[in-house]
Amino acid sequence: MMKVPDGNHTNVMESLDAVSLYYHYQKVWSSEALQKAINALEAAVKADPDYALAWAMLGELYLDDKVLAFKKIKNPLEEGLKCALRAVNIDPKCQHAYQALAWIYLFYHNREECLKAIDQCIAINPNSADVWGAMGFVLICAGEFDRGFILLQDAIQHNPYGPHWFNVGFVFYYLYKKDFQTANHWVEKIDVPQLLWDPMLKACVQGHLNRTEDAGKNLKLLNQLLPDPANQVKIIIESFLLSNDLNKEILAGLRKAGLNSESQKKISTLKGSSLN
Repeated sequence: MMKVPDGNHTNVMESLDAVSLYYHYQKVWSSEALQKAINALEAAVKADPDYALAWAMLGELYLDDKVLAFKKIKNPLEEGLKCALRAVNIDPKCQHAYQALAWIYLFYHNREECLKAIDQCIAINPNSADVWGAMGFVLICAGEFDRGFILLQDAIQHNPYGPHWFNVGFVFYYLYKKDFQTANHWVEKIDVPQLLWDPMLKACVQGHLNRTEDAGKNLKLLNQLLPDPANQVKIIIESFLLSNDLNKEILAGLRKAGLNSESQKKISTLKGSSLN
C-alpha cells in the first residue's frame, strides 16, 4: 500500500499528483514527461520533506536522466543517491527507496551495496511481481544473470504487461548467452523508438544475425538520437553493465551492424548533404 504523505489537503493532493506524474512518465518515456515528474516531485518534497516515497521516486528519476542521455539534470548520480538515502532515513521500510538505491549503486559500480539493496528491497514485500522484475533487471545488469533471469521470468508470468525494460533485461541475458535468435524474440518486443536503447539493441541483435539491412536502418535511428554513437555507446553501456562479456557482445553486434567511426562519418555527411 502506498503511504499517503502528511500535511494539509493541498500538499497531499500535490504530492499524489507528483506520484501520478511519475507513473505517467513510466508509460510514455519522454524527456518532457520526465521533466514534469521531476518538477512535481521536487515540489512535493519541498512541501513535505518527510515524504519518503517522493524522495525515492525523485532519486530514481534523476538517474533515468543519465540512463536515457537526456542530460537535463546536473550531477544526476550524486543527486539521485542523496534522494534515495534520505528516503531510507525517513522510512527504512520504503521499498521504492531500496529499489532506487540498488539502481544507483549499480551506476557507482558498487556491486556489494547494490546486491545488499536488492535483498533489502525484496525482503520488504517478497510478493510484488513488479519488484521481482525491477530487481531481476538490476541483477542482470550487475552480472548476476541466472538469479536475475529467474526473477524476471517470475515477474512476467504474474504480469505479462510489465515495462519495456523487462524485455531489455531478457535481451541482455540472451546476448550474454550468445543465443541471438532468442535475443531477437525479446528485442522485437521493445517499442520505445524515442529512446536510444530501442534502435541500439535492435541493431546489435540484427548485426549478430547478419540482418545488415535492418541493422542499418536502426543505426540511422540511433544516430539521430545519440550524437557520435560510435564513441558514446561504449561509455553508456559500461556505466551500468558490470559484465565485460555482455558488453563485448553488445559492441560486437553493433560492429557487425556497421557501427564504427567511418560509417558514422558517412551517415553524418549524408545527413548534412540532405540539408543543403
